[in-house]
Amino acid sequence: GEEDAVLAAFLQARALGADLVLVLAPRHAERAADALKSLRDGGLKPASWTRPSPDADGSSLLVDAMGVLPALWPRARVAFVGGTLVPVGGHNLLEPALAGAPVLFGPHTAHTALPALLLENGGGGWRVADARELADRLVELSRDPARAAGVGGKARELAEGLRGATRRTLTALGEKAA
Repeated sequence: GEEDAVLAAFLQARALGADLVLVLAPRHAERAADALKSLRDGGLKPASWTRPSPDADGSSLLVDAMGVLPALWPRARVAFVGGTLVPVGGHNLLEPALAGAPVLFGPHTAHTALPALLLENGGGGWRVADARELADRLVELSRDPARAAGVGGKARELAEGLRGATRRTLTALGEKAA
């Protein structure tokens, strides 16, 4: 149900005038056909990363291949990270943060609690409760690109501050960092 909630938020944000393109990347490639159906059922004509899409209208892109997101995050004006609107526990919030995108995520962040807390408290992202709140944030950030860039800069700064954890852990354990 999370993809449907994200699609609903995107459609609501666009109806309110947000100039956005949805890039949907299901966590598992075998979900691509279902995700494509959802996008089409929502009235979109998505492009596909791996297959020709002659009817694509530029409104959306389905990423139906693994390993593509690292190249796309730097182009994002805002990122919603999944596995967080549903009780999955969350996926990697740091990838879009390191790319400088403002990071939005839902209430279920058990697997990524520290990055969620840092982003939320440090001004690099927001926890949204549901599709309506996600749409509101999308509209807000699309209407104020300077603010979105500032939030994205804070996200990058916070994520950069987490680099070097292995070295710090080894030092704390009394080992010499390699």
